[in-house]
Amino acid sequence: MILHFVGNPVLRARLKLLAAFLTLSFHHLVFGQANQRPVSAIEKMPNLPQPLVLRDWKKVARDFDRLAFDFDTTGPYLPLAWWDDRRINYDIVGFALPAYVGSRNQTPISNDYDAITCLAAVLGATKAGIDKSNQKGRNWVDMLKTFYAKANGTNLYMNNPDARSGQSFWYELLPSLMFYQIHDHYREDSETRKQFVAIADRLRDCCIALGANDSPPRVPNFDHTAFNFLTNEPSDNAKWKEPDAAAAVMWLEYMAFVQRGEYKYLQAAQWAAAFLDERQANPSYECLMAYGAYASARMNAEQGTDHHTEKFINWVLDANSPRKWGAIVEKWGDTETYGLIGSLYAPWEYAFTMNSFLMASVMLPIVRYDDRFARALGKWVLNVAINSRYFYANAWKPHEQTSWSWAATYDTEFCIAYEGLRRRGVSRDRPVERRIMKGRAILDKTKENDPSDPDRFVVDEKGMLQVTWKVVVPKGVDHTLTIEFASEGAVTNSSDILVANAETGPWSSAIKLKPGDQTSQSAKIEKDGPLWITLEFNDAESLGRPVEVEQVYVDTYLDLVPYASGDPLFLGWGRTDLAVYGSAFVGLLAAAVEPTNVEGILQLDCRATESFAASSYPTYLFYNPHPEQREIRVPVGKDSVDLYEVIENRMLMKSVQEEVVVPIPGDQAVLLVLCPSGGERSVKGRKTLWNDVVIDYNNSEGD
Repeated sequence: MILHFVGNPVLRARLKLLAAFLTLSFHHLVFGQANQRPVSAIEKMPNLPQPLVLRDWKKVARDFDRLAFDFDTTGPYLPLAWWDDRRINYDIVGFALPAYVGSRNQTPISNDYDAITCLAAVLGATKAGIDKSNQKGRNWVDMLKTFYAKANGTNLYMNNPDARSGQSFWYELLPSLMFYQIHDHYREDSETRKQFVAIADRLRDCCIALGANDSPPRVPNFDHTAFNFLTNEPSDNAKWKEPDAAAAVMWLEYMAFVQRGEYKYLQAAQWAAAFLDERQANPSYECLMAYGAYASARMNAEQGTDHHTEKFINWVLDANSPRKWGAIVEKWGDTETYGLIGSLYAPWEYAFTMNSFLMASVMLPIVRYDDRFARALGKWVLNVAINSRYFYANAWKPHEQTSWSWAATYDTEFCIAYEGLRRRGVSRDRPVERRIMKGRAILDKTKENDPSDPDRFVVDEKGMLQVTWKVVVPKGVDHTLTIEFASEGAVTNSSDILVANAETGPWSSAIKLKPGDQTSQSAKIEKDGPLWITLEFNDAESLGRPVEVEQVYVDTYLDLVPYASGDPLFLGWGRTDLAVYGSAFVGLLAAAVEPTNVEGILQLDCRATESFAASSYPTYLFYNPHPEQREIRVPVGKDSVDLYEVIENRMLMKSVQEEVVVPIPGDQAVLLVLCPSGGERSVKGRKTLWNDVVIDYNNSEGD
């Protein structure tokens, strides 16, 4: 083997370099990377995703920022953003972004929107290299203060300016997590520094309210749906629990400790970590567990603790929680969707844009603190970086997605992603026409009304009601007609739901309604095409009492696997399935991922998506997915550096500049730190330092 140089290193450095390389190569060839820990879900993913197409994620992030914050663009549902002048928490004007393009409920008129979308847009742009504190004269960072709920006493970043806690842990903790990540880049503001501390204090009090104590030692119990920060009590809805909230608290409290240096925050982080350490069942609910996996690795490295990082990583990726949330480890049809994160609850498997971008970016920096997972996480992020292109409209033919027309016309750079990918295409088709032959409507819906509003009918003077809807049923492999009644407006007498494939019949009974039937009633439909549905109701005793029909629709499983879509069209929330909230996180992936000269080998920046990290040198992870050794060109800059390889605990190269070529054996990883040349190396316990900066937290071998 021959090591190639790009640049002009001196001969002595070249000889030292060659010797180091030969030693490392021998170790790789004979022993492999014995310290690398496999992760079961990642082992099921391909080393080399196919087809190997990498989008320019930095361009996508910049394009999204331009479109999201352009108040002058025109077209249906544009501009996306609007101003919020309510001044609920601070005397400032805020900005709003809808969760979806064409949202029915989140509009300038309703002024309802999610902080998660707005915070992610600022965080993603910041990570992609855009200064959001001074962008064309506007300080978008300062506007985010509107989400700090001080007016109602919550004193956390919440999902909208006047939100109260107690409904869902992840909705109520993710805004504060993102605020911390943003604050790491913009620390100058004295008010946000106060918010930073107040959030940490608030969550420490939450731990105590959940039972945490040191003497006698007690672990807080996060096995709840949420926490009400006004009553200082846990909250449960009897339907689900979100115990991975402990991971969010662990991360937030540890970030407060490393920033402030106060023991009480480390203590709170340890309380939350202990809950997860002791737990056997996977607590994952949405996206919070990824923060715990990272915090665990970092606390172990910096504090000498022994939290269960490997278990936490597997919890994030294994779909064995009650919600079956994790990484996709299979093809969907002919499409490789490996690595994307979402629900694997059959038959509703669903990969989400937000979760895939966010969780991969949060967990990548783990390798700086625990290099045993370098190969696994490098392989996973490669799959995410390649396969995330399927979230966007330009990856599909028009009939393989729900919102091609708008995307192709008004998002020509294709920077707004679908909410996600469904494993199996599904369409929910609502009436395109309605006729009332007997009785009358007292609440009449139009196409612009929220489809979740009920149709409210009353019988005529003879107690008769006859309503007919027309639904166009698409081609598919399975059709189900559903009619939903409001619980207070259900039928009081026996009646029929009749169906026909022509307006004049023949009619057949699809559903027999009995007195008291409410909520949903369903029946299979045999044919696609136009379908007429008639509700016949005869009950003189119901004079004046409304019958409320919440929804009439036909669900069809399409012969499309997978299917680019989302919840808005299916559930009636919006007019497209293009999700602004998920798209806003793309900057996190953009910050971490760069291609190299070798197709399939990415240069992953292990510091780009960290927060409040200690002083460090540039650190890059390279995973070689090919079966044979490949040589990559690594730019190291104009200043002379010494190149340290973390996995093997060895200095590979000394006094190199510009660009070097590094060989990587097949299916292995290299984790490189670019150290200033001529520095002083020292060892403290298991830590290797260079000029008193840690470059390796787990040096068990030395040179």
